[in-house]
Amino acid sequence: MTPNDGFDRTSFFAGTHENLRKHQLQQMQEETVQQRMHGFWKLTCRVYGIDHNNPPPFDRTIFSMRKHALQ
Repeated sequence: MTPNDGFDRTSFFAGTHENLRKHQLQQMQEETVQQRMHGFWKLTCRVYGIDHNNPPPFDRTIFSMRKHALQ
């Protein structure tokens, strides 16, 4: 491609929605459950602004457990 050819639009064509869906499904099926869970964890951390390598500790002040009185 020479500088005078302009922008090559075919190099950035993503395909149809159906082709993309099939490709994503095929990629997901090739991954193990652990790989998928790791990916979901990284996405969750990115959404909530958490460092995925060093998550914050569990806040035990919010949750509490009590023994129920025996009847």
